[in-house]
Amino acid sequence: MLVRDLRDVCVSYASWAHKPFSGGMTQNDKEKFCALPNIQEKVNWILNHEYEDDGPKKWGFHLANQAELACRFMNNKNVKLVRFENLVGSRGGGSDQAQLNELRKIAKFINAPIKNDEQKLKELAFSLFGNSSATFSKGQIGNWKNCFDDETTKLFNEELGVYQDKLGY
Repeated sequence: MLVRDLRDVCVSYASWAHKPFSGGMTQNDKEKFCALPNIQEKVNWILNHEYEDDGPKKWGFHLANQAELACRFMNNKNVKLVRFENLVGSRGGGSDQAQLNELRKIAKFINAPIKNDEQKLKELAFSLFGNSSATFSKGQIGNWKNCFDDETTKLFNEELGVYQDKLGY
C-alpha cells in the first residue's frame, strides 16, 4: 500500500484534477474547480468542498475516506506499507539509498527474484521517476510548502490532521 504525505496529495490532486481525463468530480464540480484562479484556492476547495452524492465519495477519492482506509490497513501483516517519499529518490527530493532500500523491501515482501540483484534494483529505481504517467505532476517531496498558507494549514489539520498523524507524517 502506497502512502504519501496528505498535504502533498492535496497539491498533486489540485494540479491533476483540471485535466480532461481526471475522475472523482461531477462535471458541475469540475467546472467550478477549473475556474479557480490558482493552486492555493484549488487546494482549499479540495479540503473544504461539500461533495455531491455522485462525486468523489462515490468514486472513492475523498481524501478523508482514502486516508481512513490506509490507516486501517497499514498494520496488517499481509500489507506492505510503502512511502512515496522513499520511492522517488533524489530526483523527487528524496534519497537514492532510501529508494533502493524501499524497492528491496518490496521485492522481499513479494518474494521477487530481483530482491538480491543490485543492478536490477538500480535499473528499476531509475525507471520509477518521470512524467510518462498521465497522473505525474512534479513528484516532489514537500511541494505542499509552496502552496499552503496559514489558512490552508489550519483547514488541512481540521480535515485530515488525525490521519496525517496516524500515517506517521
